[in-house]
This record gives sequence, structure tokens and C-alpha cells, in this order.
Amino acid sequence: MTNAEYFFRKYYGWWISAALHILVILMLLLPNLVLHQASFSSGTRGISVESYSMPVSATAEAPKSSSEQSEPLAEADALNDDGTANRQAGGSLNPFSGNDTAGLANYYSEKSLNVRIRYPAGWVFADQPKNGKLDAITFFGMRSSTGAVPYIHFEVKEKYLFNPALYKYKIDKGRYALYYDDEKIIENQVTQIVYARTESDEDYSIKMSVQGEQSYKELRLAFFAMIESFKFGEM
Repeated sequence: MTNAEYFFRKYYGWWISAALHILVILMLLLPNLVLHQASFSSGTRGISVESYSMPVSATAEAPKSSSEQSEPLAEADALNDDGTANRQAGGSLNPFSGNDTAGLANYYSEKSLNVRIRYPAGWVFADQPKNGKLDAITFFGMRSSTGAVPYIHFEVKEKYLFNPALYKYKIDKGRYALYYDDEKIIENQVTQIVYARTESDEDYSIKMSVQGEQSYKELRLAFFAMIESFKFGEM
């Protein structure tokens, strides 16, 4: 008998006992490890970039229009060639008509694309140029009671990225058309996007994001009025 065989036979029982102990320990620890992993995953699921907020002045309130409608707008009957519902620029189905743009106390303008737009008192903005031209502007509202800050993000878009199938409604404004959809609510965050399809080299997207449906109802007329005040180029 070789030394290796002798060593193996002598300690055979010990090896079997050690292996069984290790197996029992793993069986006891495995459920706890799985439970810990599940707890960690569910705890991080709620983290979102929307939870970050910018401190802004709260010395003024966004203007409210006397034309605010409490009921949802009726559906339009006429359809455009691209499948969107046609809402006439001056008609009652147009959410952008009849809003008091004079109530937007502040005025933003820049020279690269000659963009001009009004925004509410008490709001602040940060614009982002790119290669010497305007690329985006973000308007930040006043912090709500929940600590969230509503914002409106204005972005210059490449024309080839436009897809009318993403939008439900269309309003013809002459030199440009507004495409938009109903507001969307995801985990109490309400967003609405309006796309301005122009005859110039650039298109524009305007997105509002607020926390809670009540905050959206309070700010939507200011949002629509901002879009009504929007001008670009030689307009």
C-alpha cells in the first residue's frame, strides 16, 4: 500500500464528515443570501434622477388664467394625412389658444437661433449652448410642498428624428405645426411633450414635468401660454 492510499484510508471518515458539514452550512446560509439580495433590489428600485431638485426662489407664483378649464378637452373629429387629430389654431379644442401670455412676467431671448419665449415670474432658467448655437433651455419652477421642483425643458431637435406617429394631435400655426399627445403619468410624475415642426433647419421640443396631477393642473395653462409665446427666427 502506498503512502497516498494509506493517508486517504486513514482520513476517509474525516473527509466525509467535513464535506457534510460544509453542505449543511451552505444550505442554511443560501436562503438568507437570496433574501438579502431581494431586499437590496427592492430598496434601490425607487431611486430616480427625478428626485434631484434645484433650490429656486419662492417669491412669486405662476400666473393663473381666467380661461382655465376644469373639464378635459373634447376629441377632435377631423384627421390630418399623418393620422393626427386636427385642432384648429383658433378653435375651442386648441389648448394653446386663449391663454394670457401677458401673465408671463419674464422674457427669454437669444441670438443664435433668435428664440424668444416668455416664462412665469419666480422661475429661473439655465440654457445650454452647443457649438455656438442654442441646444436646450430648462426653466425651473418653485419648489412644491413635496419638495419637488417642476421644470419645462426646451430642446432644439434634428429634423430627421421627427416621427408624427408618436403624437395624437396637430395644430397648424403657419410657419410651424404643433404636435402633442395627452399627458402621461408614471409613478405620480406627470409629463407632457409638445413638438414644434418648423419650415426652418431646426425643430423644437418642449416638455413639462411635474410631480402630481394637481400640480400639473395648476401649471398646464402657464405651460400652454409659454408655447403660445414661443417665437424663433424672423417671426
